[in-house]
Amino acid sequence: MGLDAARAVVDGVRQFLPPWYYSQLILLPLALLVYKCRRYYFLARRVVQIYSFVIPPFVDFQLLKLRKRLWGWDKEEFHDEKYKFHERCANRVFVAVCTLGGYFIKNGQRFALMKGLLPKPYYAALQPLFAEVPERSFTVMAKVFHDSTGKSITDVFEHMEPKCLGAASLAQTYKGTLRPEYHDGKSDTRDVVVKIQYPEVDIHFALDVQNILLLTRRFLPDAYDSTKAEADQHIRELDLRNEADNLKRVGVAMERAGLMPKKLVVPQPVEALTTRKTLVMDHLQGTTFEKVSRNCLEQMRKAKGLKDDKSLKVEGIQGAAEAGAAASDGGHGDA
Repeated sequence: MGLDAARAVVDGVRQFLPPWYYSQLILLPLALLVYKCRRYYFLARRVVQIYSFVIPPFVDFQLLKLRKRLWGWDKEEFHDEKYKFHERCANRVFVAVCTLGGYFIKNGQRFALMKGLLPKPYYAALQPLFAEVPERSFTVMAKVFHDSTGKSITDVFEHMEPKCLGAASLAQTYKGTLRPEYHDGKSDTRDVVVKIQYPEVDIHFALDVQNILLLTRRFLPDAYDSTKAEADQHIRELDLRNEADNLKRVGVAMERAGLMPKKLVVPQPVEALTTRKTLVMDHLQGTTFEKVSRNCLEQMRKAKGLKDDKSLKVEGIQGAAEAGAAASDGGHGDA
């Protein structure tokens, strides 16, 4: 009796439901399943990609240690062979970092500035990361801007340079001129810098952080704590709206201190165009940190009566300035 009553209720409900409703009941869970599987597929593929670069040099080094035992190398011979191994691996590491991109590039830049942490060949191999981060196509980044803001490039900008100002580990920056409706009454024209995050950052970043921490713990234990602290900070800063809030807070503080706009200017964001993956802010003319640091070095040389960098290097001043200059070279568009 109960089963007949249940069937009667189902038949009654069916009379009021359109035919497409039944297909939705099947397709919606299927679509969710496909989405989950697709995400897990991308994550699995990323892990395979990462360890396809890690495993070969790891095996190579284990074979090197095996040859040491079999052939009875003394300490000096093993040191020479190990140096040759690092020379072979240095270029592989550079290729791996550039291929994997994202947070791997950011950490490659950081490790390249930590003198004494890595064998010498790696520092020379990683230096191009500060100037030669591969640039993404303008079409790809324009799509990210549209998906994030709901507006196309032509809707927002009178003109935007398709050549980026700088490509970094997590984002690229462009120079553009806003249409009048986005000027906020500041001036007749408003030139801005447009920072756009790479499309895969949301999917890869957390996974990349986990793998980098795992690899750092295994191969560079002395750098693990600093890498962990920096990773936590970068995760918080991944939302570009936080960077926009920081610009506004610093701007307000500088105004209250009477420094802005007479002595310094803090670029202000365009709130209507700032999202988790995009940041639009004022474009300011100025000089780079590299030029400032090199100018300071020149003044130090003159003050000390030096003709070259040797004495400054002994004091550690030259190395600190070069490290800061190198960091500034790779900082365009960094998240």
